[in-house]
Amino acid sequence: MLPGFFRVYVDLALAFGDAHIARDPDGHGAVVLAHSPDAVLAADHDGHWEQRHRDALGEHFTHLAVISSALHAARPRDRGPFAYISFVAADVKYRRTALASNMAAYVVDHWARKGVGAYGEASSSEGAVSAGRVGFRPIGERVRLPDGHGLLPMFRAPSMERT
Repeated sequence: MLPGFFRVYVDLALAFGDAHIARDPDGHGAVVLAHSPDAVLAADHDGHWEQRHRDALGEHFTHLAVISSALHAARPRDRGPFAYISFVAADVKYRRTALASNMAAYVVDHWARKGVGAYGEASSSEGAVSAGRVGFRPIGERVRLPDGHGLLPMFRAPSMERT
C-alpha cells in the first residue's frame, strides 16, 4: 500500500515539480520531493490524482481522505503561491549528516528566488527541527492522524533566512 501511495507523490513531482535524489555508489542517499504551485493546484482540482490515491490505497483511501481534508485546511492559502514539499528523507546511513536538509534547503531556496514560499508537514519532532534550520516555521496546530501520530504544518516565506 505505501509504495503505491508514495508513487503518486513521485509522479506528481516528476510531472509538475522537482524530484531530487542523491545516491552513493551503494544506492544509499536521500530524496526531496517538491511540487510547484501549479502542481498544488492540479492536485487540488484534478480528479486524476485523487483517483491515483484511490487505486493505490483501496479500502484505506477513506483514512487518507480524512487526513487530506485536515491538512488541506491547514495550508497557507493566504500567504501567496507556495511549493509543497511532500517528502524529505535520508537512508539510515545518511541520517544526521545534513544531506537531506541541505537538499531541502536547495529546493526551497530555488522557489524563494522566484518569490514563492514553501509548505510542508513535519512528521516528527526531529523533522520539525530540521525544517526549522531551513527556515520553516509552524503555522498551526499538529494535525492528528487516526493512529495517534501527527503532522505539523510548516511554512517558509520566500524572504525567510535559514538558521
